Amino acid sequence: LYGGMAAGWLARCGLVMPAQRILITNGSTPAMLVALMTAAGPGDEIATESSTCHTLKPLAHQLHLRLRGIAEDDRGMRPDALRAAARGGRVKAVFLLPSGAGPFARILDRDRREELARAATESGLVIIENDALGPVAPRRPPPVASFAPESSFYFTGLSKCLSPGLRLGFLAMPESLAEAALNRHLSVAWMATPLMAEIAHDWIDSGTAD
Repeated sequence: LYGGMAAGWLARCGLVMPAQRILITNGSTPAMLVALMTAAGPGDEIATESSTCHTLKPLAHQLHLRLRGIAEDDRGMRPDALRAAARGGRVKAVFLLPSGAGPFARILDRDRREELARAATESGLVIIENDALGPVAPRRPPPVASFAPESSFYFTGLSKCLSPGLRLGFLAMPESLAEAALNRHLSVAWMATPLMAEIAHDWIDSGTAD
């Protein structure tokens, strides 16, 4: 029931994903935590934009991860700069905010998203895509994760687009890392709050969310 809800919501965001590869969490921050824990280990580096999500730095600090800012241009993170940063082998993942949720409220164009997905996969990096605003922005390009679903974590939530009190998030997982991500979520959160999931399902099913 809730898996179908999650898959339907992600489809609105432009990401088609089977329900078996979607983890329901208590909001976007727990989803981000699980993705970071799964993609990298202590001492590893996470590539990110020079200004990014305000919760990334404290989460990285708690997990003993290092953040590396990547050069940008007026279209967002530069794929060539990402490739260069990955050559040393310490960067394990790239964290992206391509859909307006970052400090600059910038929406990356389709070509840049596809170029970043290609640069990340060819460099052996896991993509962690934060789409906190969900389907709010009209006519936006597909998620970066849609160009590299087998190496991407993609998460969104309902707090920013529907209600701050509705703490429910959806984390799409690459198949090869899904079991590890599920185990990590089990260890830190056990499960999403059923009452929140039921309210979200009711809002979405009844049209209230629209």
